Amino acid sequence: MNKNLLTILFIAISNLLFSQKPWKGNNSFLEHFAKEDTNYSMPHNFAAMGDLLFNNFEYDVSAEFYEQANSLSSRQLINHSLCYYENHDFTNAITLFEKALEDSSNSTNSNVSLFLKYHYAVSLKNIHEFEKSKELFQEFYKLDSNDSYINLQLASIDSLMKWDSISFVEKIIPF
Repeated sequence: MNKNLLTILFIAISNLLFSQKPWKGNNSFLEHFAKEDTNYSMPHNFAAMGDLLFNNFEYDVSAEFYEQANSLSSRQLINHSLCYYENHDFTNAITLFEKALEDSSNSTNSNVSLFLKYHYAVSLKNIHEFEKSKELFQEFYKLDSNDSYINLQLASIDSLMKWDSISFVEKIIPF
């Protein structure tokens, strides 16, 4: 009886040790999974590469690719302007926001137009173009006078205009 038990135990252990493991060698269970696509393709133009980088939050590099592109769609023009906006390069962002606002496909969609005008107004505020920025924010105020953020923007512009030290320094410099 002891001998039979040892024989069975020996066979069971040898099967465990020497049988093929599913994680080694030929793995038939992998057939049930979809094969990974290894045919990655690079974008064919600078604008498409700019889109990929923009979607990956690489705004500095994305702006460079958009600059090198021959032509940009209306969405890519908006992305290009947002690259500069996100990097606090408001002077470049303003010129691109102006182009995007002039684009007919953006002007027909009111939501896109409002989005562009808002970011354009913030950019103007950041380069001390307070009058133009205030005019744009007053348009937003007419749409929704209860929006606390628009009220805050208008109040901050009024405060910045009142305490604008740059214009004060410019008046003193000639003396």
